[in-house]
Amino acid sequence: MNNKYRSIKVLLIIVVTALLSSVLTYSYVRRMYNPRDEYILYFKKDEVAMSDIYKFSEVWNLLEDNFLYDIDERQMFEGAVAGLAAGLKDPYTIYYTKDQMKQLQEYSSSSYVGVGMIVSETKEGYLEVIESVIGGPAHTAGIKEGDLLMKVNGEDITTEDSDVIVNRIKGAEGTDVSITVYRPSSLLHLDFTMTRKKVHIPSVKSETLEKDIGYIRITMFDTMVATDFYNELNALLKKGIKGLIVDVRDNPGGSYDQVVSIADMLLPEAVILYTEDKNGNREYERSAASHINIPTVILVNERSASASEVLAGALQDNDRAEIVGTQTYGKGVVQAIIPTKDGSGVRVTIAGYYTPDGNVVQDVGISPDRRVEIQGEYKGSAVSSIPREEDTQLSTAMEVMRGMLAK
Repeated sequence: MNNKYRSIKVLLIIVVTALLSSVLTYSYVRRMYNPRDEYILYFKKDEVAMSDIYKFSEVWNLLEDNFLYDIDERQMFEGAVAGLAAGLKDPYTIYYTKDQMKQLQEYSSSSYVGVGMIVSETKEGYLEVIESVIGGPAHTAGIKEGDLLMKVNGEDITTEDSDVIVNRIKGAEGTDVSITVYRPSSLLHLDFTMTRKKVHIPSVKSETLEKDIGYIRITMFDTMVATDFYNELNALLKKGIKGLIVDVRDNPGGSYDQVVSIADMLLPEAVILYTEDKNGNREYERSAASHINIPTVILVNERSASASEVLAGALQDNDRAEIVGTQTYGKGVVQAIIPTKDGSGVRVTIAGYYTPDGNVVQDVGISPDRRVEIQGEYKGSAVSSIPREEDTQLSTAMEVMRGMLAK
């Protein structure tokens, strides 16, 4: 059949939801050749060139006419929509299919469990294991800190979003999952199969390092971390500590609300951070006057990201803590997950966040007051795998704290 008469099955809808305060202000309807064939496109503004619309149709038809193998039109369309988000060149703005959106919703379900790993995204976009919980399926199978995730159930995941990868690993308790990792230390790809089970991963751990110095490590900012932090801190205060070291090394971030709550505990009345959207609108987070007034040191490294950087930046700019370690990761943007009518969705960057003094975090990070690298064979290693006597960052934090207490 001549191309100009064949039915062209294209329906492209770009919906900008009320969450972004957008309205559909322009529509274009055109009937071509056969009055029953209709193009319907909705755009927020009318600067979209007709040549671009025709180009989409032209490439679609070209592929249908010339591609050697069978074509899945639904898969083609999903790829085209995903390309809209990918075209922004923002690693945090992505399109989720209906199945992926469903997986994200199931992420918080208690019936879906994992394998006992804490992972963090590297600058290269890989997921690195920063802790394999002792007694968990991953640890028992042989997965180690520093391993890079390559495949889940035989499917390459190196180009997928981190949330999607995590949800591929999670599943019903008692079911199996296979994970392929690359181990840089041996230059080997290794396959592991393990059975999912409930694994308690404590997000807050505390101890007394010396009789008057307390230590709290926050591994991630999950939904209960503020309560756990409060309880652990109060337990340390009852033991008579005079100074506090908070360790957010290797912490990839997490709940915005939770880190604001923790900062509120440690700050007097002050700005914690502010966000700014594309129109220059700012929203400020402020702490109340009441707080736990104790000398504080924050430990950070290159894998301290997002919420970890919020905490470090807030206490640093308000002169409430000394920051020890290395430059942090540099994730200073806020995303919203916006569903579409068919059940798919888009995670889109909607604002940037800034420290109280207005310092940019995105792609910059937080600069420590005392820069200290881990030396020798443990350089670049996950904190959980560094022997205490080799942890030069922690020993420096102790030194700084002793100086603060001596004043």
